[in-house]
Amino acid sequence: MSPLVRIRVLSVLAVVVLWELLALSGAGADEFFPHLWTLFAAFGDVLTAEFAGDVGITLFQLFWGSAAGIVVGLAAGLLIGTRPLARETVEPLLVYLSTVPKIVLYPVFLLFLSVGTESKIAMAAFGAFFPVVLHTLGAVSDVRPVWLNAARLLQTGRWQRMRHVYVPAMAPTMYAGVRLGIATAIIGTVMAESKAADAGVGYRVIFYYSQYQIPQMYAVLLLVFLFSVLVAVGLDRLGRALRLGGGHRSEQEISL
Repeated sequence: MSPLVRIRVLSVLAVVVLWELLALSGAGADEFFPHLWTLFAAFGDVLTAEFAGDVGITLFQLFWGSAAGIVVGLAAGLLIGTRPLARETVEPLLVYLSTVPKIVLYPVFLLFLSVGTESKIAMAAFGAFFPVVLHTLGAVSDVRPVWLNAARLLQTGRWQRMRHVYVPAMAPTMYAGVRLGIATAIIGTVMAESKAADAGVGYRVIFYYSQYQIPQMYAVLLLVFLFSVLVAVGLDRLGRALRLGGGHRSEQEISL
């Protein structure tokens, strides 16, 4: 076991021990920090066919919202980033807009798209869009001028340069934006479901809270956490398999 893995395992164990110590501290603390055995027992109440339906709804909204946000973010980033004037004009505005908490705009989505699935998809797409487009704009600096000069000497067209120069050079940074965009979309989807919904994982968290079923509420939150970790690990391994771990690609990898 590597030192890094040991540190991660010890960190998890430390959190578990601290949680149980808080539950044992008395003064009603176990109401807010249920004992571990109570928390594990709560999974039996949570893992039902009804909850499976909630998971399916959330995954549906997350998938389509993330896909829309990523596609639009990549297209907009490439379109704007390869045009210096457009980038100087639009990028500051996107940076400022990205700092706005996305949840405050959810009532606007409700106004136009109602409480149904569409507003949750829009929330996920909006969350994924900004990390993707900003990383794509930033990735323009990964394109070395010598590659562009070589492409122009070969009299390549704009789309050829985009395909064979810009995208290969920018791919690692753009992929980092995709990873962050998916993480943001998960947060946006669950938060939207917790605000106005009658189904979904976020709705289930608020339902258990409203019923003061705290162990069940924590059980759902732990499942969301585990899902997010699995997604992050999967994306990390996919990036390594595709050699998108980051950094500049060599000149030999930029094929004209």
